Amino acid sequence: MTTIEPIPADAQASALRLEHERLIDHVEEIRIAALELPVLAPEERRLLIDRIVAFLSGPFDAYAESEARALYPYLNRMLHDPHATEGMQYDLDAVRGFTGRLREADIRNTTGLQELLYGVHAIISVHLRKEDDLYLPLLARERPEQVEHLLRAMREIRFEHDHPTRRDL
Repeated sequence: MTTIEPIPADAQASALRLEHERLIDHVEEIRIAALELPVLAPEERRLLIDRIVAFLSGPFDAYAESEARALYPYLNRMLHDPHATEGMQYDLDAVRGFTGRLREADIRNTTGLQELLYGVHAIISVHLRKEDDLYLPLLARERPEQVEHLLRAMREIRFEHDHPTRRDL
């Protein structure tokens, strides 16, 4: 009988890094949108902002929720400090605040929109870099089955976010 060896924890942590790279691609589009905003007609600005808000309140928020509900509690337990990841949660709360402000922003206020776009770009970029540099190396030292369990929990949370049940609506 053949046994399947678990994927090493450092390889699993690399999966999160790859996910961060995919998110960063979208986040870079936010910075580019801020640059292009002044030359766009108001209708084009509205479409662009709506698309960015959809990303922030959809795929990014699903990822943020999986971090808040699975990754950060795991890291807090691992570090024996219930407050170890509070700064990371603060970042995510700030992104949600920027998302709400973008949703409500006056499309004619190009300067205000640019400030919001640059702000959300900066927060997410630094947030993902902190995770990559400070927290993912810690996961790489964990037992592979623990990291796999964590990643599965994160995937399930993102699925729940993207596919709410009737009682969640």
